[in-house]
Amino acid sequence: MSLQKPSLPTYPTKNISTPLKPSVVLLTSVIFASVSAYAEENAQPTVPVNPDVAAQSNLTGFQSNTIGKRTGTSIRYTEILENDSDSYDQIAVRADQVASKLATDAPIQIEVTGSDDKDIGNGFKQNEGYVEVSGQGSGGVISRKRRMDYTTTYKNFDDQMQIGHVHGDLKAPLINVDEYRLSNVYVQGNATDEADIDFLQGWAQHHQDTNLSEGVVQYTGDATYMENLHLKDGQQSSPVVNGTSEFNVDFVKALLEGTLSFQEGDYKYMPEGNQIGIKADISGNTFKGNYEGIDTAGGFYGEDGRLLGGIYQQALTPGGEGGAPGEGTTFQGTFGASKTTKTLDPVANPDVAADSKVTGFHSSALSNDNLIGPSIHYGAIRDNKTGSYDELSMRANETDSREYYAAVDVNLTGDADTSYGNGFMQHSDKTLIKLGRILRRDFEYQSIYKDFDGQMQIGHVLGDPKVRWTNITPGRLSNVHVQGNATHLDDMQYMKDLAQYKVDSEINDGKVQYKGVATYMENLHLKDGKRAGPVVDGTSTFDVDFINANLEGELALNTGEYKYMPEGNKINIKADITGNTFAGKLGDIDTAGGFYGEDAQLLGGVYQQALTTGGGAKKKGEGTTFQGTFGASKVDNKDSDIPSEPQLPTVESDMTGFQSTALSSKEKTLPFGLGKLDNAIGYVEIRDDQSDFDSTVDKDGNLVPVDNRKGDNFKSFDKGVVRGDMVKPDTVLKPIEVSLKQSGKVKVDAGKGTFNPTFNYNSVYKNFDQQMQVGHVYGNFDSAAGDVSRAANVYVQGYLTAAEAMDALKEVNEGKAQYTGVATYIENIHLADNANTAPVNGTSNFDVDFVNNSVKGELAFDGNFKYMPEGNKIGIEATIDGNTFAGNVNGIDTAGGFYGEEAKFLGGVYQDASVEGGKGTVAGTGTKFQGTFGAEKQ
Repeated sequence: MSLQKPSLPTYPTKNISTPLKPSVVLLTSVIFASVSAYAEENAQPTVPVNPDVAAQSNLTGFQSNTIGKRTGTSIRYTEILENDSDSYDQIAVRADQVASKLATDAPIQIEVTGSDDKDIGNGFKQNEGYVEVSGQGSGGVISRKRRMDYTTTYKNFDDQMQIGHVHGDLKAPLINVDEYRLSNVYVQGNATDEADIDFLQGWAQHHQDTNLSEGVVQYTGDATYMENLHLKDGQQSSPVVNGTSEFNVDFVKALLEGTLSFQEGDYKYMPEGNQIGIKADISGNTFKGNYEGIDTAGGFYGEDGRLLGGIYQQALTPGGEGGAPGEGTTFQGTFGASKTTKTLDPVANPDVAADSKVTGFHSSALSNDNLIGPSIHYGAIRDNKTGSYDELSMRANETDSREYYAAVDVNLTGDADTSYGNGFMQHSDKTLIKLGRILRRDFEYQSIYKDFDGQMQIGHVLGDPKVRWTNITPGRLSNVHVQGNATHLDDMQYMKDLAQYKVDSEINDGKVQYKGVATYMENLHLKDGKRAGPVVDGTSTFDVDFINANLEGELALNTGEYKYMPEGNKINIKADITGNTFAGKLGDIDTAGGFYGEDAQLLGGVYQQALTTGGGAKKKGEGTTFQGTFGASKVDNKDSDIPSEPQLPTVESDMTGFQSTALSSKEKTLPFGLGKLDNAIGYVEIRDDQSDFDSTVDKDGNLVPVDNRKGDNFKSFDKGVVRGDMVKPDTVLKPIEVSLKQSGKVKVDAGKGTFNPTFNYNSVYKNFDQQMQVGHVYGNFDSAAGDVSRAANVYVQGYLTAAEAMDALKEVNEGKAQYTGVATYIENIHLADNANTAPVNGTSNFDVDFVNNSVKGELAFDGNFKYMPEGNKIGIEATIDGNTFAGNVNGIDTAGGFYGEEAKFLGGVYQDASVEGGKGTVAGTGTKFQGTFGAEKQ
């Protein structure tokens, strides 16, 4: 944790590659430090190029044969074999591989097609013929020829692939008795060249890497089904050819998954729902697999893998052997499908950096209360030439040269900037406004700004200039700006080409969605009276059509009391794109902005209402009544053409936390008749954000607050409240407001009037990416009687991981996660221990089980301590409840929570509680130590 005083060490920063969520505020230094990491992690993926090769000229494929025999083992089949035929008109049926005595002259040559083949529907044809099969008799010695009348059922796919069945019964010579039943399924064709398979793999990888789509290639087509393979099943009918097939092929994972669906019918062995699942691993241009007892094999055929075909066969037993109908192999079939996903050559990203120069737009609304001219007006939205995220030259003189002699130069940022909410920061400053060569006005102003990954900034500058050395305010200045590192024009062309690619590939309509924040500012007219700062809790959503060079958006502001807000608290934006900027007018709303960062990752702009030309008017409510900004990040929506469910929040919007305060005193008689102090120490219990009270109860002679759950104890990383009043409500009457960023002193309301003590405190802390902060506030209460008490406060606060997002953590790594980080420990917290105390630093390690809702950890320290547990180690055990946890083990209370997106951080406080409430008298009794811990998920 490295909690030190007076200065804090620096820590390595993590790249922030996603849009900031509401209430997650990132320090400017953290954002800028992440730029190089962002560039490194976002190196452009390789773009595959279609090799433009033909399919293989020779035919290859697979076949499988089922033999049903009247005597002995009634049915069996071979493993799926490679098909060696070299013609779509013939096939060599490998019955010899199933029953060698059946076909001693090797394969049975079958004529697949004939001159009088008939159509049987769904593109399938049927041919009938017969063949003499040479084999052995039942004794295995005498040669025997058997006649097989057969039927072939087949379908050709553009002369690139064929699937089919061959089936028939072999009769014993002379007696004309069916002795064997042969059922064959096959696929054959001109296999896709493996260079094309490599392209499809590269295409899929590129789609995944660039979030274009899941990179899955879809195929749809036909399927067949054949049962009654057992000779004793009775007469065998033709294969069912009314089936359909759907496949998803992931060439990156080399995995094929599909479903064969058949119409309702009178089936004996068809799986439930008339559906058969197919799953196989891809190797080169072929695939094989077994899924739920179904063997399958097949391949990709034609150029670019545009066809997929295969065979399947059930295997209830090894080799499909069975002695009776319904045993062994009961059905088999084929499938053939065409690629429905367009796998065009992806667009190459030019991999160019954003402009190193900072550019943008700004607009100033000016209001005055004098005889010079209109009471309010604004100039056209102007390009921003300042070239800095820290400074802005507001060209108010170009809006009203009679009132402003020169541009007004202001600082936008500073070292003491504070959080304004929703990721915005606030900077307060002052400067002089030139009214002429000599005359000046004092200008105290506020800069409210937000940075986006060090690539873009939006903000407001506002203030009421005063006549020098007076409180007279004859004017009002309101400025909005956007600036950043503009997207390179080559990247803008890439965005257009990419959008066209999405349209041509039928991924979606090519439009790109952006989501982010919006601000709103009214009371721009001096006669509107006092005004608060801009509203910054708005949201923005944009659809950008890079093909037709336009964008449309909606800014939505939270419900509030507004004078001039459009109906529904929504402002619509429409603009045309030129290069890497945009500008437009919709109704009476002017807007201008641009695209920033690589690949147009960010979009930002300003808007301003103009009820009249130039926004000029004399009365409030006329002319220009409001202005604002917007900033949004590109949304990588792989299926933007499909309505998506509302996105769940990733972090809580309000800051919350836990704290604990130990108060102590030593026996002492106070002067001026103020009473007597006892030897005492205690902390009651760990408090949370909502802890507060308006009544107490007597418990063992002590007043204990009754928590009414109406509090709001954590509002800022900069300032906090020490709830000593909830430890000793009879002597600390109000919460103690302190600075968390620096040490100081503050009066404590003890009900003693002028004799109230002063809390001389030290503050140390560690902040985790502006999402979580842990720290100590500790020191003595000093009065006219000297030190009368010691307070030791520990806290954790921040933006908890959204409760809705916690369940997803149970699905990752079986719900288990490890966290490592830092810890602090402080003892000598009893005033009677000695005059000084300070926290020391240690390490923390945690094992978290989100499934079983448990947190187990160990805090380790080096040094010589009075009260530290054996081995200088402190065990932490707690139970998770939603996004927080609490527990007690070995007399140590703890409480904390998970903070940031995907529970990135874990933080909490702990306190010695070997007796209830940590109550004790002399040093070494009651609460002897306390501390904090903060860790990051590994």
